[in-house]
Amino acid sequence: MLILLVDMLLDIIIFFIIAQLATVIHQLGHAIIGLIFTNDKVMISLGGDNVKRTFNIGRLNVEIRNFSPFVGFVHCNFRNAKKFEKSLFFLAGPVISFLMAIIIYFSANNIALDSTYISILKVYAGYFFLQGVLTIIPIQYCDMFGVYKGTSSDGYNAFNI
Repeated sequence: MLILLVDMLLDIIIFFIIAQLATVIHQLGHAIIGLIFTNDKVMISLGGDNVKRTFNIGRLNVEIRNFSPFVGFVHCNFRNAKKFEKSLFFLAGPVISFLMAIIIYFSANNIALDSTYISILKVYAGYFFLQGVLTIIPIQYCDMFGVYKGTSSDGYNAFNI
């Protein structure tokens, strides 16, 4: 019984780590395009409400907020950017999510690892894929999306510039 509880706890921890890493990578996709096409600072906000820590890497500012592994935003100023550049900014997050899903899935099938690690990698690939789908579909998020309620998906923003 104790082993089962420890195993379940580890599964939950691994899932939250996967979600947080996927959110960081997705937001970095947006941020890289922001850094390429603007001269201003680009800010990644990760997590919930209160800012706990901030740090800078050149023009990239990162805010670590209350732990919420599914939440991330990127802010940058596109005042002189072309429509194509703005669309690329919004599409970069979902594209990197899909690319990561493909890379991780095929890597899991072609690397000699223990079946437990292969399963974890496949869950990671599935999470990236789901993240890509939920952000590329052009929708406005409803109540079930929590802090994203009332905001628009990356796909919606990219196609409505």
